Amino acid sequence: MFARAAKPHPLSLFCQNRACNANYPCPPTGRLLKVPANFHLCAFSFLIRLMSAASKNRTTEQLGDQVAGGVHRAATVSVSGIVIQFVSNDPPAFASIGKLALFRRLWMSIACCAFVLVTTGCQNLAQNNLRERLIPTNDRNWVPDLARTPYGELNEGVVTIHNVRNCVYVTENDYVCNFHEETFRLDDIQTVDYWVVPFQSTPIIAHTMLSFGLADGRYLCVSAEIRKEIGEDYSPMLGILNQFELVYVIADERDLIRLRTHHRDAEVYLYPTVATPEIAQRLFVSVMQRVNRLAAKPEFYHTFTNNCTTNITTLVKGLSEKSKLDPLNWQVLLPGKSARYAYDIGLLDQSVPFAELQKVALINDLADAYYDDPDFSHKIRQRHRELRERAANGRERNDADRDLRIEIQ
Repeated sequence: MFARAAKPHPLSLFCQNRACNANYPCPPTGRLLKVPANFHLCAFSFLIRLMSAASKNRTTEQLGDQVAGGVHRAATVSVSGIVIQFVSNDPPAFASIGKLALFRRLWMSIACCAFVLVTTGCQNLAQNNLRERLIPTNDRNWVPDLARTPYGELNEGVVTIHNVRNCVYVTENDYVCNFHEETFRLDDIQTVDYWVVPFQSTPIIAHTMLSFGLADGRYLCVSAEIRKEIGEDYSPMLGILNQFELVYVIADERDLIRLRTHHRDAEVYLYPTVATPEIAQRLFVSVMQRVNRLAAKPEFYHTFTNNCTTNITTLVKGLSEKSKLDPLNWQVLLPGKSARYAYDIGLLDQSVPFAELQKVALINDLADAYYDDPDFSHKIRQRHRELRERAANGRERNDADRDLRIEIQ
């Protein structure tokens, strides 16, 4: 049954009040990035209609009717998109029009439109009505694996997470869905790993996730996704127009990883980060603050401004004002390249070349080999452990050679 949160959860640390805990400030509210892509949606939608009509060899009269209809639909989409962009956002989003942000991000809007054109083409897309596009909600007819909203509590250092998912899949759409609670101490969190799952048709675009490793060997995987209703499918075009709510899935790795490697036949890359246990714990707290806020106040997913990767980058950047992470970097906006960007700014292990790290990161064969292994999460990381050991041995040899040269001199 769907677990609905009518108000913020009374938590001691995962709280929405910035004044209550200065060490772990709540992430910013509202949309994570303000990109006015809807201003270009009119011309873009018109182009789609024109290409669709021309591709069907219409007569001149039919083409004229098709173009006229396209202009009307494009104008409707554009105006409603602009209204939604600013009515459903915080007031500062509207104020940004008066600044240079519109011109500064013009290239991003063009790139957004080009991406949607390539991935969506000229297909006709069903849309929600205007009211549904203006008001996000946690109360719809969701697919079973997204029917429950996770939320967490932290009391005296003990974390309790409700509605942790662990689906057992026969096929991608045929599964048994289980939800349970996880309890552990906050200081048990030792590591955080970064997952990249490129789209098969356009690998430069990818889904990204985080995994938090506990001292007892457990891993919790966190994935920001669209919250699909029954009969609904993902579309980048509809993702611009407030057709989907955003949901955080907190799940066992055997759920989220095996679903992608085995049942969706997608390439999955695992990158351990260099985060210390303290940083990993702070990031986890920020993630749970975000999870709880969505449980109390739902938001719309946006293909470019409120997606899986922008959520991660905003939370990571919020840990330190000195962070080199730029949420507007093109390798963040095209998350298929985000691992290389994380490597370049020092978030991943730089002791080996990135090409070697990327080769080790592909874990599909290990996920298939240990599909039913109860120690699944440990087994799929075995090549990373071997890589770290080789790198450590190499450093020791280098140190020994340096000491020997010093003695000879």
